[in-house]
Amino acid sequence: MQNLKNIVDWKNFFYNIERVNTDKSLDTPSGRFIKEIIISTILQTCSNNNVVYVNENGWDFQYQDIKIESKSQKFCLNTKKGKSKKNTSSIKLKNTLGDSKHAVLNFDALMIVDTGSMDSYAVAYIEKQDITAEMLKYVADGVCIQIPKDKLTFIVDNDTIKKYAIIPNENPQSFMQVIQQAILNNIKIL
Repeated sequence: MQNLKNIVDWKNFFYNIERVNTDKSLDTPSGRFIKEIIISTILQTCSNNNVVYVNENGWDFQYQDIKIESKSQKFCLNTKKGKSKKNTSSIKLKNTLGDSKHAVLNFDALMIVDTGSMDSYAVAYIEKQDITAEMLKYVADGVCIQIPKDKLTFIVDNDTIKKYAIIPNENPQSFMQVIQQAILNNIKIL
């Protein structure tokens, strides 16, 4: 997993996350679903297809023989002012739509991406064998996780991201508009 530090072009990854964050149409309930697909596609692209988005039941990416579950959330690793948190935010690990007590973790590593802002961007992971029962909380419709920061391994930290001096695009085209246009271009009327 630590190889991802060099495999992924994190500067371009977070440049595109900055673009995603300016697209407010992705902050709706349906938009958040699409946003996760966009972020996953950005990661695969910025890894030169070394980290492949597979969207399997229980994990999102395959890197070599490692099954990676990925969770992205604003300000989950750092505060809005860029201060390090003692623990991650509570992150919904699995949606079970019912019986959460029998949820199985099918991945090898959990990657957490802070997508809050230039002041909080970071990527960390934890191996599945290092996840303890104390980190997990079973709720009616799923499993949440909150991880002490000292149990995480950082692939790229916020100080590194800040050195990239990413300048956000002032007039980005809406990702939602691009997707809608692509769908319209592919609709066939008989």
